[in-house]
Amino acid sequence: MIKKLDMQQVKKELDKMFDSYVPEVQKQSINVPTNDVVEQIARMNQQQRDQFVHDFVTTWPQLANQIKDAIQIEIFEQREEKEKQELEAYSKMYSDEPLVLTKDMEVK
Repeated sequence: MIKKLDMQQVKKELDKMFDSYVPEVQKQSINVPTNDVVEQIARMNQQQRDQFVHDFVTTWPQLANQIKDAIQIEIFEQREEKEKQELEAYSKMYSDEPLVLTKDMEVK
């Protein structure tokens, strides 16, 4: 006995499978250009970086401002995470020792 396929159901299943498909080549290439740009900027001397910044801000001022803001936020978040990790490390290091109140610490 031959089972008849419901072609609409098959189409729905195939559409569902391929909707989230992203080729491996595309997945890899997403990070490569940004790494190349970062590498190029890192290899520039100060004069080249100054010229790059001038050209970038002159040509795309709004984008330059958005990237500046994003860099500031990223620096802040990384510092905050580092401080959190250091605080956790100190807490673990000194958690076994009892807290001793000294004369300098008394509330007057």
